[in-house]
Amino acid sequence: MAGLVLGYVGIVIGLIILPEILLPALAKARTKAVEIRCMNNLKQISIATRIYASDHQGIFPTNLLQLTEEI
Repeated sequence: MAGLVLGYVGIVIGLIILPEILLPALAKARTKAVEIRCMNNLKQISIATRIYASDHQGIFPTNLLQLTEEI
């Protein structure tokens, strides 16, 4: 019986300590995901700008709204 109680205590302690170890890693992963999403958005804007310039005799759009008006 004592071994069973000790096992439960170990599980409870593990469930308390494990999130403390994992939360910083999850926060770093979330930050990295935001950075990657931002870089991808910038890449897509760059591609759209170059396509716009290609379609308009090398003239780049003066603002991003011109890119959306073409769609």
